[in-house]
Amino acid sequence: MLLKLLLLPFILHFSYSNLDQCIDTIINQLYEDSNDTAILYYTNKSTKSLIKRPKVEVNDFRKIIFTQKSVDVYIIEENISNMEETMRHCWQSRSLFERSWYILISNFSSNNNFSFFTKYYISNVVGINDHLDIFTINPYKYENVRQPENYPFKIGNCNAPFRIPVYESPKKWRNTTVREYFRFISPYATSDHNGLEDKLFDVLKQKLEFQNTRRTLVGIRNMQVDVLNEHRVKIKLRKNELDVYGGFFNIRLHDDVTAYDLTPTYIMEKILWATSASRKTPTWLRVYRIFHGNVYVSLIGTIFVSSIILKLLLDVDILDWIELYLMAFMEQPILGKAVREHLRLPLIAYLWAIMIISSLFKNSLIIITASTIREQQVNTIDDILNFNLKLISGMNLSVIFESVGYQRPIQGCEYSQCMKEAAFGRDIATTVAEKMSKLYQIPLNFKNENGESVIHLCKDTVIFIKPIHMIFSKGYPLYNQICDIILRMIENGWMNRIMDQLETASKMKSFKINTDNKNISLNSLYFVFVLWGCGLAVACLVFIASLCDCHQSVGARRDLS
Repeated sequence: MLLKLLLLPFILHFSYSNLDQCIDTIINQLYEDSNDTAILYYTNKSTKSLIKRPKVEVNDFRKIIFTQKSVDVYIIEENISNMEETMRHCWQSRSLFERSWYILISNFSSNNNFSFFTKYYISNVVGINDHLDIFTINPYKYENVRQPENYPFKIGNCNAPFRIPVYESPKKWRNTTVREYFRFISPYATSDHNGLEDKLFDVLKQKLEFQNTRRTLVGIRNMQVDVLNEHRVKIKLRKNELDVYGGFFNIRLHDDVTAYDLTPTYIMEKILWATSASRKTPTWLRVYRIFHGNVYVSLIGTIFVSSIILKLLLDVDILDWIELYLMAFMEQPILGKAVREHLRLPLIAYLWAIMIISSLFKNSLIIITASTIREQQVNTIDDILNFNLKLISGMNLSVIFESVGYQRPIQGCEYSQCMKEAAFGRDIATTVAEKMSKLYQIPLNFKNENGESVIHLCKDTVIFIKPIHMIFSKGYPLYNQICDIILRMIENGWMNRIMDQLETASKMKSFKINTDNKNISLNSLYFVFVLWGCGLAVACLVFIASLCDCHQSVGARRDLS
């Protein structure tokens, strides 16, 4: 007994020396460039660790928070009975990196439950007990996230050669139920499961074969209520009570992005200003604006000057010459007309110009008749400021406005109410999401009886671009596989194809509304009847003038006789 007491320091030194070499071997197997490995060593014992590697040594996880660089290896020296509380402190201090490697030095056996690791989605674990036996776990071998395999099994001993197995995630998760929480905002997630993220989640389910349970949240309404609901959902994500949160506008400026796992961005949503659509340009004004005013002046001047020249030089009647011009412009046949030889050359030369002008006029007339042309629209930030528009927002973006130097006051309101005020009011501008508005809100709520939008999106007033992605709880085991699938879907154009389908469906719906309700009314063509009336009035005047001229001619002949 006395001999054991005398040899105890040497035995402990030999044991710690073997432990140090064992940990070195483990780290060298886990990381190729192990010299740059970030190590956090935790112990609550008074003795100094004999591990010689560079490391951060703490005795309370609540005293350290890593924000810039993650920890590659956690070395935890703790009694097995205290591990539950130790890991809870580690998780609460936000210094827990779930995908790092954890080396546990403790007094445990294969009968001890390692649920204090798996409850935080930690699966990369190596345990070393008092006998220098090496253990590990494979929690998801049964493809179940909620009920993992928590008991460790032995893989070797520090005093003999060993190899640390690295278990890959299962390719299928048939026994896993993903708890999802989606906000219904078209075109991303809808109540009929026909949105972009609905289709994306269906593909993920098909590839990984998991089940899902969905809870829903209504779309953007009252901003204070929305923020409160989102905050509650995010707390559940941080507590691992939910697995995934989808829908538009999930991460806000004050959120800690490092507290969640974000999938790759699959859609970029533009946030921009919108105002009411300006009044439609009257049809007569659109017809008049087919040509610039100088074109009309040139045409009239050409006819007038050529008529005078031909009258003076060739004694051609002015009315006959104008009649030939008008017949050519209206594309009426003039071959049957008796045209003198000396008039044919100038008439043929003028026909080339008339043919071009007439063709341009007809094509432009078809275009403006089939389309809606409006008066000057608000398109830039300068236009918003110059027109002195009232600014409202249903997205709680006052922080962004202040940061980019907006000096105008921004009035907050409910998102849908803001859009209604901007669409049906005057001199009001509000913030909207481009794709969400074009594919859902405008076709459903902001079309007039002719299927035309009553709200105008100012495309040159982009405030910022919002990346759209799903949010997973930190360390969720399916996260990496889901990210790989999403990246492949982005690369092969699946996302663009779905967006094109949604845009096509929206356009077809608008086209059906247009074809069902599009009737050309008198208001659109009244200028034609006005022109007709003006023509009749001119014809009457010409007729009266002809009668007067005829009466004078008859009177003159009687006087001569």
